[in-house]
Parts: sequence; C-alpha cells; structure tokens
Amino acid sequence: VITADTEKFYAAMEDLQPGDVVLWDINFQLAGADELAPQITAMAYHLVQRNAKCVILSMHPEAYPFALNAVEEFKALGKTYGEDMIYLGYLPGEEVAISSLLSDLHKTVPNDYEGTPIASLPLGAKVKTGNDFTCVVSINTNASGPAIWTRQVQAFANLDLLFASQASLKTQIQTYLATGQMKASLDGARCTAEYELLLDRPGKALAMQDASSCTFLVFLLFVVLGNIVQRIKPPVNGKEGLN
Repeated sequence: VITADTEKFYAAMEDLQPGDVVLWDINFQLAGADELAPQITAMAYHLVQRNAKCVILSMHPEAYPFALNAVEEFKALGKTYGEDMIYLGYLPGEEVAISSLLSDLHKTVPNDYEGTPIASLPLGAKVKTGNDFTCVVSINTNASGPAIWTRQVQAFANLDLLFASQASLKTQIQTYLATGQMKASLDGARCTAEYELLLDRPGKALAMQDASSCTFLVFLLFVVLGNIVQRIKPPVNGKEGLN
C-alpha cells in the first residue's frame, strides 16, 4: 500500500518543470545511511526524469561521500557536471550558513568541491540567491533540520520545501506539513520503498522491506511458539506446570 505522504512527495517532484533548479541538501550521518542512502538514488533518477537541474550541498561532514554519490548518479544517467548539477561541498554553520547561502550563494560558496569558481560553471552562473531556485529538498537526520529549513525558506515565496528523513523524525515534520510550510515529506525506508514503486524502479529500499518483513515474521513465530511451549510445559518436581 502506498501511503498518502509518499504520494504527495512523488506528486511534488512531478510538479518540477524542465530547467527548474533544485537546491538539494544531503545532510545525514553514517548511522542513517542504510535508511537514507537509497533516497539519493531514487531522487536523482526522478530529477533526471523531470529534466530538472540541481545544486547539491552537504551540511554534515559525514554526508560528503553520499553527496558525491549523488553526483555520480546524475553522471550515470547521462547528465553533465556544471550544466545539469554542481556540488558545493561541505558547508558548515547550519542555519547561519543556510541564511547566507540563500542571500548570496557566490559569496558564501565561491568555489565548488573541486575548487572551480561557481560563477564559471554554466549552472552556477544562473543561481545567485534563493530566488533562483524552485524548491529545496533536504535529506536530513538533524532533529532541528525541519525547523531550520522552514524558517529560512519562508523568506522566499518561490521556494517549496520537501523533506526526507528517517522515520523517527516524522512527528516533528507533521506540524510543518499541516501548516503548509513544508510541501511534502518522505519518511524512512518504508516510504522510500513506496517511492521506488511509484517510480517503477525497485531499489535497495524495497529489498530492505522484504528483509525486514521476513525478520519480523520470524520474530512473531518465536513469540507464538514461546506461548505454546509455556502452555504445554510438563510438571516440574511433581508440581503441575503453568497453564
């Protein structure tokens, strides 16, 4: 079953038009990789399908290799670095850095992750402030991430905010979905698996659900067997067993 939240996230990505520029924040620790790394593969594919362009950044040092993976995903799908996507590299500073980036991208991050001046890249020359983006997509394990991005995006009427995270952040995200400050969210491996189904491109998240389902079924089997054994246990030391 595809949940309503996943359908909304898919629809929000489908709303992107060719040439729209997305600011993609890949911001999670290694501990969240199993749950969130499949989101990168699925989203990169969807962005390419919509022919959208993408400016990638990572606001946690451990997210750096995963952001590089996003670049490689675009290249594998036939996109060109500098024209279709650029990677700004690791950007420390959290909310202060986001505010600065949306105010003046070139001043905040003069060069990309390889040291190339942003202004010299075709896509980089087009994006200078938050007004030049269509939406922000954040894959985030930071508990304060939803509040931080919501506050900073509010200043730009043109910016939609899409959020992806581990399932445990769902309760914090719901408030911003209800108020409309956040357009849609993708929560955890289960919703990522649903997203892969909507894209008709099964991946790691869907495979993880098969493994999780089998694990829980085995767990339930042992619970049932434990209860049966407890009921039929023979007498101990001449006394009647529990029933």
